[in-house]
Amino acid sequence: MRRLRFCGVYGLQSGLTLEQALSKVTGELRDAAVSSSKNGAQGLVLEHGVYDKRHRALRDEAYPYIPSVSASSGARVIQAVAPESGALLGYVAMQGDYVDDVAVLPSMYGRSVGKALLAG
Repeated sequence: MRRLRFCGVYGLQSGLTLEQALSKVTGELRDAAVSSSKNGAQGLVLEHGVYDKRHRALRDEAYPYIPSVSASSGARVIQAVAPESGALLGYVAMQGDYVDDVAVLPSMYGRSVGKALLAG
């Protein structure tokens, strides 16, 4: 079922077979994990963290609505931070093998922060 869901969401829209879609997304995630001045992710640091008020503030800024997620205070996250300032740029929270919550600071949209988090 997961294979069908992935293909329907990612591959079917562009006419790709499942194998082509998997190859494409794997390549994109690999590229996102490597810092690149071309896509603006240079200097991004990924680290493990714990969901706190900074993550909640980022979620509130990223979403103009209340998302249906269960990540809350104390949940484990992978977070992207700016190396110079330590500012939180985005995070991903997992519930087992399920991505429960992903949020990126709106000023960082289009800079591959989300891809780097998912590849992390």
